[in-house]
Amino acid sequence: MPATDVSTVLDVADRLFAAIERSDVAAVEQLFDPSVTVWKSGDDRPNGRERSVRVIRWFIDSTVARRYDVLDWQRLDPGRSTVAFACRSAWGLVTVRGTFSRVRGSAQITGDGMTFGSISIDVASPDTGIARRDGHLASPAYFDAQKHPTITDAVSTAPDTVDLHIGVTVKGAAAGVNATAGLESLPDGAIRVTTAATPNHHAFGMDGNLLGMVADEAAVSGDVVFMPG
Repeated sequence: MPATDVSTVLDVADRLFAAIERSDVAAVEQLFDPSVTVWKSGDDRPNGRERSVRVIRWFIDSTVARRYDVLDWQRLDPGRSTVAFACRSAWGLVTVRGTFSRVRGSAQITGDGMTFGSISIDVASPDTGIARRDGHLASPAYFDAQKHPTITDAVSTAPDTVDLHIGVTVKGAAAGVNATAGLESLPDGAIRVTTAATPNHHAFGMDGNLLGMVADEAAVSGDVVFMPG
């Protein structure tokens, strides 16, 4: 799925669970694009459309009734949320550090303890402290902000765990990243989630690496705050 906004992602999720509740396998199949890749918590590779629909059909056939309840709805507070990155360059002699200044998202906690969410990052907002470098990161060699203005992170967790599976879409290319999260309850009822991962930029078609100067992997960290409601 190409990078898209948070409301669209959550709308598709609501339609999917509604179809499962009413045992409507045909509707489930319509929601899965033929080229879709599906990541579940703990997977080390994506599942294709056929296998994903087959698993849902088995689940429907094996249960008498199903109910999907949203116990809590959280919206990301952009003023208190940061996504940062660090990458070795100049053949490992220099570490380039930066942040994305425009981040938005939301999350749902369901009746069975599963958590689903989506975070959208504006790729035209990198800040490394050098404007020329920021422009290069937004260029077609890296994020290609004009054609692909957002990075979409679709996040899911199993019940009672802080292990995240993040389906990351950059420049229209999707890959899965597993990470562990730290959770903190804040005095105003918000929840702070911190996590880090080291994705390989080649998995997303980012090849602006002159003479091997830039390391293949970048350290990416998130410090995001979700507010109730």
